[in-house]
Amino acid sequence: MGVAFTHEKPPMKRSRINPKREEPRRTSAEKDSGYVDWLHENCRCVACVAAETRGMRSDVYPFGRVEGAHTKNNGMASKGPDSSRAPLCVAHHSEQHTRGVKVFEEKYGLDLEHEAATHYATFLIWKESIEECA
Repeated sequence: MGVAFTHEKPPMKRSRINPKREEPRRTSAEKDSGYVDWLHENCRCVACVAAETRGMRSDVYPFGRVEGAHTKNNGMASKGPDSSRAPLCVAHHSEQHTRGVKVFEEKYGLDLEHEAATHYATFLIWKESIEECA
């Protein structure tokens, strides 16, 4: 005579957690491994050079392996194009991240975006001259 109750849940309609994008994802920034190699082989750390020019103790700032430090990003959790890389040694690259870009630039009297643009322009001229010879 009573009504039977069941403990079964009705099937749930699944919705997409991430709905399909209307616009395609952004592509990664322009990469040029030749530029990175060129920085490693042909450039000195711009902060080491600035420290030397300003009379800072050179034994504190040894001229070490140069890395291409990004001066721009390409959005959240993404690095910028290789053309925005400035040459910094491992020690100065670490200092740049620790102190922050503005404090780092003030300490050494640098504009890292300008340094990156200048070095990349020089690389393009070098690359063009190499291609002409080939």
